[in-house]
Amino acid sequence: MNAVFAGTSFYLALLNPRDRYHRSAVELARRNGATVTTEFVLMEVGNALSGNPRGRDGFVTLVDGSFVSPRSHGCAGGARDVR
Repeated sequence: MNAVFAGTSFYLALLNPRDRYHRSAVELARRNGATVTTEFVLMEVGNALSGNPRGRDGFVTLVDGSFVSPRSHGCAGGARDVR
């Protein structure tokens, strides 16, 4: 199975049941499983969710899972990689 890139929109849809693309994001996550993302994406998601206590909780769960899940392939693309 190949890993897929998970961008900001994917995570926002995955974490928000009212998002127009929530069902698609959940299905994609179940079907593909393995994801690759960047620190930049995680910062964007955190920023988008920062104004809502539930959003912050969801973000913490997402970040914790992205570093410990065997289906997640790390976070490439930190500030040090942009030079």
